[in-house]
Amino acid sequence: MFRKKAIKGLICLLAMGVMACASLAMAKKPAQEPAQIEKPQAVAQPEAKSAKVKKTTKVSRIESESTKGETIEQKGTQTTETEAIEPEPIMEYKLPEGEEIVDVIFGEATMTVKEARALGMKGLEKRKATEKVKVQYPKVVITQEKPWMKIIEGVKTSGAGSLKSIKFLDKKGDVFKTIPLEEVKIVEITKKAPLEKQKPYKIKYLTLKYPAINKNAKLIGLGINEKYGPKINEEGKEEFYEGCGEQIEKGKVLILDSNGNVLWEKEFPKGRGAEPPLISDNGEIIVVETGYMDIPMELFSLPELDTTEDRLYIYDKNGNEILRIPSGKEKEYLRLDSMPMLSQNGRYLSVKIENKLKKYPDNCSTFFYDLKRKTYWDAEKEYWVYEISNDGIVEVKEFGKGKPIVKVDLKKYLGE
Repeated sequence: MFRKKAIKGLICLLAMGVMACASLAMAKKPAQEPAQIEKPQAVAQPEAKSAKVKKTTKVSRIESESTKGETIEQKGTQTTETEAIEPEPIMEYKLPEGEEIVDVIFGEATMTVKEARALGMKGLEKRKATEKVKVQYPKVVITQEKPWMKIIEGVKTSGAGSLKSIKFLDKKGDVFKTIPLEEVKIVEITKKAPLEKQKPYKIKYLTLKYPAINKNAKLIGLGINEKYGPKINEEGKEEFYEGCGEQIEKGKVLILDSNGNVLWEKEFPKGRGAEPPLISDNGEIIVVETGYMDIPMELFSLPELDTTEDRLYIYDKNGNEILRIPSGKEKEYLRLDSMPMLSQNGRYLSVKIENKLKKYPDNCSTFFYDLKRKTYWDAEKEYWVYEISNDGIVEVKEFGKGKPIVKVDLKKYLGE
């Protein structure tokens, strides 16, 4: 799931480096004709929604618009060379009480020195008020609640804070949109399960959003799961039951730009939940792992549910479905066994799969896909995949003691 990285108190936000994309790899095998991937059916795209927000604020780093060695024209005919200002923290972003920063996407804005000074930026004392400079500021901020500690019946108990929100800021440090990452509402269940004589009752309905960001492509992905929590009895108290909070009613994926605009959205079959999406470094490919969770008979009738095991959905940047793993008849004998890995350019994908029709060591094999050529290769061995380059060179290690890490050119098996 989502990796959390907390930063405490009043925080100086520095411009962060480019996020490296997860990679793949694998080992040698005699060349063979690549298998062709079946074209999947299209999936409907719901329309984007917008949100509004309140203020919280301030910013990060600055550099001269002109680069070192560039000639700048001054008054009269004189010319001079101007050096870039060294990047430095110049603004502070203070979180609301009880929140910490998990991750940030930085934006860039051009403004005059006068405007920058008005925003509290430092290091501009010797600059002319009318001179323009480039400023990097926190454009997207993901927050979580601070870790907690309580004493329950004399025992000290602690826990990690849950994800709180995604905040979208303008160049002045003002929050113009906030997306809460957890929403709770009370709903009434009136449907009766087969052979069940049950009165209508109230229950908590939870919407949990798991974010993933790509700093290069400046995209935010949300794996969203809607599920049922505890029941609410006539006295207004919560009643927990077996599997409480685990039964997924609806899952979907949402892709947003760094301004908080929804680029596209996909909803999965009933009962299928979504992980935070994997986004290629260039933003061209989005991979979503989904899984099925049982839902109590009292809430739904089973024929409505998609009971297939874990499945990958692979989309292009516009939300068009490229591939589904497994799909069609394959879902009867293929089952995902691990998280996928993707090359930075989104062309090559690896995933560990169990094939019930074949006998592999440990019942699993690593599959490699060329999403551009729509071909795949079953390596018929289980690998740790360490790295995959944009040209299809992968580093892998076969499962087992003493096995070496080797490099393999996937183009031999998937085509050029």
